[in-house]
Amino acid sequence: MLKVHPDGSIETSSVEEALELQRLIQEREAKKQRNAKPQPTLFNPANGHEPESEVVQRLLAYRGESLSSEVMKTLIDAKTVAGVGPKLYHLKNRNPRIAEILEEKRDDNGIVTWRVR
Repeated sequence: MLKVHPDGSIETSSVEEALELQRLIQEREAKKQRNAKPQPTLFNPANGHEPESEVVQRLLAYRGESLSSEVMKTLIDAKTVAGVGPKLYHLKNRNPRIAEILEEKRDDNGIVTWRVR
């Protein structure tokens, strides 16, 4: 027999009942975690953090300038210089404003620079 106290604690009459209740609670929590949809990593609704708009603000500080991959790496929080292109690709897909303000240029040696409009 289960008895629920006003403070939320539960009292059982036997060890078997306590173990069964614990198993049911754990299964329920595991099922919730399996069925939960993951939040996008670039947006945290708890604190309103939306890096795409922060990236736009950082880029606009360089309006009219050409930026190297090294500078872009720090502006968009890419892990490496080689990761700037892929990260920009995903940011542009999530926020079209980034695509509007950036113009990509490649020189004869294949070196990429970005001009902020």
